[in-house]
Amino acid sequence: MDTLSTYRRLHRTTLAQGAVFALLALIGAVAFFELIALPLLDVVFRDWLGAEVRRVNRWFEWMLVVAGNGEQLYRETEAKVYLFNPMLSLLPIVAAVGFLIAMIASALLPRRLGLVRKNLEREIAQALHRVAHRIAGDASSSDELAVLRARIESATAEQLYALEDEFGIAHDELLLLQRALQWSRGGIGRLLYLGAALRLYMRNHFTVEYEQAVLGSIYVGAAVLIIIIGLRGLQFIPKERPSLVLFAIALEFVLLIAYAATLMFSRPEESDRPPTTELGGLMGAIGTPSGPLASVEYAEKLLRMFIALPPPGRDRSSHEQSR
Repeated sequence: MDTLSTYRRLHRTTLAQGAVFALLALIGAVAFFELIALPLLDVVFRDWLGAEVRRVNRWFEWMLVVAGNGEQLYRETEAKVYLFNPMLSLLPIVAAVGFLIAMIASALLPRRLGLVRKNLEREIAQALHRVAHRIAGDASSSDELAVLRARIESATAEQLYALEDEFGIAHDELLLLQRALQWSRGGIGRLLYLGAALRLYMRNHFTVEYEQAVLGSIYVGAAVLIIIIGLRGLQFIPKERPSLVLFAIALEFVLLIAYAATLMFSRPEESDRPPTTELGGLMGAIGTPSGPLASVEYAEKLLRMFIALPPPGRDRSSHEQSR
């Protein structure tokens, strides 16, 4: 069985895949901004806030005139004028939507052009190798992998429970792998089971490789938001130009949504943990703590080991002193 690093080195991203993905993201972002975001902003400003919208530039500068007195028509002496930059304010949301559109579109393209399709097929093949390795304990031939794939892909609900007992794998893991295999088969399954394939990729690769990066980006977004809010409080950013503040809020919103998705698709911590004896579990459970609660548990287990396992030679030294 190939290791995960070796398998990924054999499936590197090509220049064509990266360029097509970037082009799809750009087209998706522009289409969303032009067809959905701008008309929605116009409805919000006109109908909800009662402002008059004067477009100096369609993408980069709007003049919002809000009346000071609702009973009178907009007069320059009573109206409040705000300069709004739609592109700057919505840039994080537009970029995120373009990225999602590119993900879905590239998952349906041929492998030589579809970056996401290549990544999904890589993770599906790797998940199948893991199942084969768990059953056989070593590398399996291509024929054995084909038989295993056919068994999982064509299994009914009852047969899937039987495979759960045979393979020693959780039912939801097998069901997710089955639907991902049906996605890779093509046809109508390419659309029906796209969500399952993306979930398998998120669980096996993205949440493992990029969880800390997403968490770190949240702190970066929070720092940007604090700085911009501070500048606004010091009035370096006038209240008549709220676009930069809205940009910081939208950036933090997108990063929090990304981290929430990472947590939702991450693998449960207790899944696929082999049974251990009491002493083996105590010894094997000790690892590097990853958070405050894990640190407390780590220290508690160390203390329990110290109490349960007295140092060697204690009885011998006591015997010598008594003599």
